Amino acid sequence: MTSASELNGKQVITTNAFNIGEVDGVEFDQKTWQITDIHVKLTSEAAEELDFKKRMLGHTIVLVPISTVKAVGHVITLANSTEELKNIAKPKKD
Repeated sequence: MTSASELNGKQVITTNAFNIGEVDGVEFDQKTWQITDIHVKLTSEAAEELDFKKRMLGHTIVLVPISTVKAVGHVITLANSTEELKNIAKPKKD
């Protein structure tokens, strides 16, 4: 079993081996204590590729549903391509 704190800092890659960024936290359902989304701090290239506006200060952080995670190891591999993530990832509200 992997704890939420162990996910922070792990690189996140898509099925087409595109590094979109690194984990910067998680969202969870307070009733079930289940992780629902991972916060991914996007690289500049990923923000552009996924059509997210780059922030003036700081990084763009998006929510990626935990259901898209295919494997967790040294990196987190998603079960979706970069193109598919355009319809799945949502901006994190500050």
